[in-house]
Amino acid sequence: IDGEGNGFIPGRYVKEGVTITSRGCPNRCSFCMVKSPLKELKIYPGNNVIDNNLLA
Repeated sequence: IDGEGNGFIPGRYVKEGVTITSRGCPNRCSFCMVKSPLKELKIYPGNNVIDNNLLA
């Protein structure tokens, strides 16, 4: 694809979204490494969320 005439307009299809990267766990299983209970969500700007699989 040469990029001309394919109808893609940068920014046109970008919409707001919500993601939860980690919340902890309310259970206290003896074998689990996640020991923290659920806490209040921290809100961050979208450009601070990076996923190495996002563009894979």
